[in-house]
Amino acid sequence: MTADLGEAENFLDEVKEVIENNPDNWFSLKPTKKNQETLDVHGLTTKDMKRCIKEELEPKDYLEGPKECKDHSSHGHTIWVFGRKYLSIRFYIKLEIVNDPFENLTAINCLSFHEEEYRDDFPYK
Repeated sequence: MTADLGEAENFLDEVKEVIENNPDNWFSLKPTKKNQETLDVHGLTTKDMKRCIKEELEPKDYLEGPKECKDHSSHGHTIWVFGRKYLSIRFYIKLEIVNDPFENLTAINCLSFHEEEYRDDFPYK
């Protein structure tokens, strides 16, 4: 499903709201080999990724979503995919908003943050 620009903007507004409401514990990165290699190869930190998501992502960076993630660890949450040039590198960023009723916590789960390998079909760029 392709969202319109307003829907992508609404999702990013929700992301910013999660960050504002939970400034110390709003982010988790899925520990995949590809995500870790990206950190290592480019000398990035989790702080850099947070900055990119919090301050750099724009609705025009939208690639796809909302869609249900097929990944068993995401428990059927809706994901959104963005592509963003950050520190001169074009990144593929897959995000979901996760509500944990047991912890009374809403957070951003970053499923992917790695170099973009093949996408060139930004619908709003």
